[in-house]
Amino acid sequence: MPIAPAARYFEDYPPGAVFDGGAMEVAEAEILEFARRYDPQTMHTDPAAAASGFFGGLIASGWHTAGLMMRLFTQHFLSPESSLASPGIDELRWPKPVRPGDILSIRVTVTEARRSRSKPQAGDRAQLCRGACGIGIAAAFAANAVSYFAFQISLLNLRGLPPQPAVGRQNVLRASEGRFSYPLAPASQRVDPRAVVSGIL
Repeated sequence: MPIAPAARYFEDYPPGAVFDGGAMEVAEAEILEFARRYDPQTMHTDPAAAASGFFGGLIASGWHTAGLMMRLFTQHFLSPESSLASPGIDELRWPKPVRPGDILSIRVTVTEARRSRSKPQAGDRAQLCRGACGIGIAAAFAANAVSYFAFQISLLNLRGLPPQPAVGRQNVLRASEGRFSYPLAPASQRVDPRAVVSGIL
């Protein structure tokens, strides 16, 4: 099914559902900028040297392509009304390199959907989260409202190359729990919510 920019909740991610969408062209300048800052290997940072190297030209860092996948996943699949971050990725592979000018899209398959089994720590999660995540998310944790779906995501290359696969989980709210907002605690009391959420679910 195509990905629509509509509000989606736990009930909208049934096992077996397949979503396709998004498109993004990979620019050489972005490959160079990312690699020179975060993955300074010659095949990512020096077009001239890369041309005579193993890959026969400049290629994007795998971590860069993972970031592009996440951007497509966030912009074209997740819903800000229900998304509560992810506890992690179980698998990520780079079967073929991404090159300047490639156009990427995503395909997401939902493989499982159920409530979190971490109920005994619900109160602790709410307390830990309150200063970092905002009142809405903390209340959801306190009520054990967090559910999740497991997914397989493929970063598709329109050059016809094998997709870049990843497997992970995403925490979301149910429709009955309603939309939440992010009324944050004072800046002095905040910590990185990504670190807190990934460590307590």
